[in-house]
Amino acid sequence: MGKHRRDEMDFHFDYYFFLRLIDISKILFPRIEWAALFTFATLFFAIACEVLTFLTGMIPGQIYQALVDKSKPDFWNIFLIGSIAYIGKCVLIALKSFTSWQLYLSWRKNAVIKLQQYYFSNHAYYNINNIDDCGIDNPDQRITQDTEKICNQLAINIIPAILIGPFVIAFYTYKTYISSGGLGIGIIYGYFVVGTIVNKFLMSPMVKWNARVAKAEGDFRYKHISIRNNAESIALYEAEPFEQYESNRIFMILWWRQFKFLCWKLPNLFWQQLFDYYGGILCYAIQFIPILIAGIYDDLPIQDLGRVISNNAFVYMYLISSFTRITDVALSTGEMAGILQRVAELIRVCKHVGNNRTADSRFIKDDANRDMIYDIHKISYSLPNYYSTQKLLNDFSFLINKNAKIWIKGVNGSGKTSLIRVLSQLWRHETGYIKCGAKRGQILRLSQTAYFPCGHLSLFQQISFPATGISDSLEKTDNDYASIIKILNELKLDWLIERCEGLFNPVEFEWQDTLTQSEQQRLAFARVFYQQPQLNNIGFISIGHHPSLIKFHDKVLHLNGCGSYTIRSLKSFNQISTTDITDIISSNSFSSFT
Repeated sequence: MGKHRRDEMDFHFDYYFFLRLIDISKILFPRIEWAALFTFATLFFAIACEVLTFLTGMIPGQIYQALVDKSKPDFWNIFLIGSIAYIGKCVLIALKSFTSWQLYLSWRKNAVIKLQQYYFSNHAYYNINNIDDCGIDNPDQRITQDTEKICNQLAINIIPAILIGPFVIAFYTYKTYISSGGLGIGIIYGYFVVGTIVNKFLMSPMVKWNARVAKAEGDFRYKHISIRNNAESIALYEAEPFEQYESNRIFMILWWRQFKFLCWKLPNLFWQQLFDYYGGILCYAIQFIPILIAGIYDDLPIQDLGRVISNNAFVYMYLISSFTRITDVALSTGEMAGILQRVAELIRVCKHVGNNRTADSRFIKDDANRDMIYDIHKISYSLPNYYSTQKLLNDFSFLINKNAKIWIKGVNGSGKTSLIRVLSQLWRHETGYIKCGAKRGQILRLSQTAYFPCGHLSLFQQISFPATGISDSLEKTDNDYASIIKILNELKLDWLIERCEGLFNPVEFEWQDTLTQSEQQRLAFARVFYQQPQLNNIGFISIGHHPSLIKFHDKVLHLNGCGSYTIRSLKSFNQISTTDITDIISSNSFSSFT
């Protein structure tokens, strides 16, 4: 089975960006908690910082006045007040930065936990990675790196400026109106409007190419992860030239996308710098209005005019600076917009998969009949998301009781493993219905390829997998310790206890990279025996081809490969022992125990 891949999606800074921003805000603020507190704290320190900024902005004019008047007491008094104000402003800037970093941490925690909840709900991760990616490339990158970039940009660069920006602009607009009237305000606002329009046209291509760079980064990283995980196979094939060529090819795709992104970033940077620095001379050009046109200060003594010019220059400069900060925020938003929409698309797809799965009424939980595991009634299924009408199995009905021992066989591609996927609700069947009488935990599914989660887990956690951590099983550890030792002895894995320095200590290695294939398979057997199955009445479904296993089964389901099937009952079968379970698992591609 192959995954159906969609075409690459492009994102722009448009109406859909704001819709996706709403989706992102819901995972940043899932409820009122620390994130909300740090948002208000950041706003408070930002406002306090702006108040001190205004006070310190008036200091140069007062010092200029004291120097013109040659007043030593006034000079030192203003200098002392200014020094205290500047120190206080530095403290407030540090506190604002601290609360914004705490906001970043809170947002990242909320976003990652919520994203992983969506990702692992209703097998969304399985559908995206194995069936149809729905345009979601590199979901791991979206949950890890992309989410980190979004939270960092929003909390550190964007939100503090957006929260305080309107208040600052309103205040300095009023101060500008007092000194230069509506004409001065019109010049500054016109300057901002022109900058905003140009920004809109320059930003949209940059958003698109930033999203493409993020995808290429994920593809390049995934290539090297694949090389790391398959290093021995590559070495045995002597495929180093091929892998080097492919790695260079994938990297060059990334390089060219970064090059095009930077080409689009160049005019953005030019316009940002022009907008920032030209405001310095514009603020003095506006002084032309009250002094030479309106004549507001004609009656003012010449020695006081310097202080007025200095104070007005600060007001005009800060109003222009407030607008330039908005353009800087726009540039940061443009760099982040593509990444934000990648994460929002992951949320949308996970919810879509969950809604489809929840709406599926053809899989029914029914534990009224304690002897029934699966009651399959006239189901049909084919490969998911493929444009083919060929059925893997058509109009299939079968009753699987609690102690049934069923062997599924057939030619390759006939749908043997696919049937287990349908019974496990990984795939959807197209017709009929399935009743399941087993509760969660009563069915244990084992693949021939053992899976060991990463994270330096303890030996006990690997044996008790998929229990979440060890907290669920701590009460049983005293009673289970001896049985685990016995299981490991029977499987000749008792040396692992010394290697891991006990059952419950985190290890210094990753199991998948350290154990041999045989040791991994035997440790997977330990998981089965740890569940303490009732061997005399155990039921199981196995998939395989080895004819020696027929003696352990009471029914054979043969899939003919064209949608049809045959069921054959066996008159006798052998009782199951621990060794037999080991043989069944190691000889089959898939086993399911009930």
